[in-house]
Amino acid sequence: MLEARDECKGVVGFKLMLHHDPRMIDYILASTDWQIIVLERSDRIAQWTSMAMAKATGEWSLNKGSAVIMPAPKITFEPKNFEQYCFRMTAKYESLYYRLGKRDYLKLISEEIDDRYREILEFLQVDLTVIDQLSSIRERQNARSMRDRIANYDTYLKYASRHSLRVV
Repeated sequence: MLEARDECKGVVGFKLMLHHDPRMIDYILASTDWQIIVLERSDRIAQWTSMAMAKATGEWSLNKGSAVIMPAPKITFEPKNFEQYCFRMTAKYESLYYRLGKRDYLKLISEEIDDRYREILEFLQVDLTVIDQLSSIRERQNARSMRDRIANYDTYLKYASRHSLRVV
């Protein structure tokens, strides 16, 4: 049977965000059938602005086939909301790592993906010959510059300088 041969086994994956249905997270964590990659974004301001723009537009992905996605509107930087978001995300990740315990998983920082393809494939036990087929150019959904993301950029600049955040 062809499907039983190792070289024919596919890898199925999906992205499950920490704010998605907690029952699904519980299911995945309880099952040893899944290899888990925890993808974390170290740049919390970029994460927060991306989340806010996705909520504002209802567009959570670039994968819309041939549909043209309009640029996201700028969001208003609200320090209290940002700080609460950071607190919640830190708590959620700490909880996730605690629940993973001694289980084998791969922690991946999103900004490092392009440099860690080999490690990701090895973790997933995928044939490394496919590494040449992977593109290191990932399309961005939102502008890189906070100036292009935040409507009240001056407010953000003041906050960023007091809290050592990036001002790009």
